[in-house]
Amino acid sequence: MALNWDGTNIKNFSSVSRNDDGSFSEETELLIFYTMNLGMRSITESNVDKFILRFRMYEVLFGMSKWRNVDGERINAISDTLIRKHIGLRTNASSISDAQFNKNMLKQLVREAEATSKNMNRREEEAACSELSEEEDA
Repeated sequence: MALNWDGTNIKNFSSVSRNDDGSFSEETELLIFYTMNLGMRSITESNVDKFILRFRMYEVLFGMSKWRNVDGERINAISDTLIRKHIGLRTNASSISDAQFNKNMLKQLVREAEATSKNMNRREEEAACSELSEEEDA
């Protein structure tokens, strides 16, 4: 199913969502697609805090979605204020409960931890083989 969206209810839609050349901003496009990842169809006055919380949880697990460089430091380009400016954004993304979202995040966290452990074990085995090979050559 295609992702459809509507931004006509965003206050100051053009200034919030469009670049100077009239194209949509990367931030708006990112938030549109994140409605699917977060399991939330819209950003409203009543759910914006939940949207921000889920967004931050997702970033903690997968890293910043978009950043900018300020004086050599990576700064998150998707601020809470920016998300709040998108109140009124609606999509046809599937909605999921808080429990399901948390379950999905926990599953992904477990996968990431298992992958990290597997990679660490592989590196240790490779290092041990390399040391053994060097000893045999000596």
